[in-house]
Amino acid sequence: MIKRLVSFWPYLLLFLHAACTSSGKIVDRVTIYYMNSSVETIVAVSCDNFDRGLAKNSLLTKQFNTVAQIRIFMKSLTDYKSPLLVKNIDVRAKAYVFYSTGKVSTVCTDQFGDLEIDGAFLGVSKSLLLFIQQNCDGFK
Repeated sequence: MIKRLVSFWPYLLLFLHAACTSSGKIVDRVTIYYMNSSVETIVAVSCDNFDRGLAKNSLLTKQFNTVAQIRIFMKSLTDYKSPLLVKNIDVRAKAYVFYSTGKVSTVCTDQFGDLEIDGAFLGVSKSLLLFIQQNCDGFK
């Protein structure tokens, strides 16, 4: 019994480490709302307005619960190039990051990978854009 527990312990630590962000907070799940690439808007859509109003009816949703998916998503948030050349982005995908502490962060991106996290523009994340393109059907 003890031998099994000892052999299982490293896997448990690896699991917990993989689900943690660099700040030590554990991410429970990530939900991404996104527009199909064929949808066009007349005006630029802000992060605050993305999942409200008329656009809400045309959004697709993808939820990520596995440690591997969450780890890749969270890593893509740290892989960006700055400075951001634009002040406003035309949002095409918005993610909610749910932490075990109850905190919820918002992440927005446009079709070029411009990145906004919790209202702050950070730069361009090609890896986040690629993650969404690979995992969210209809986002190109």
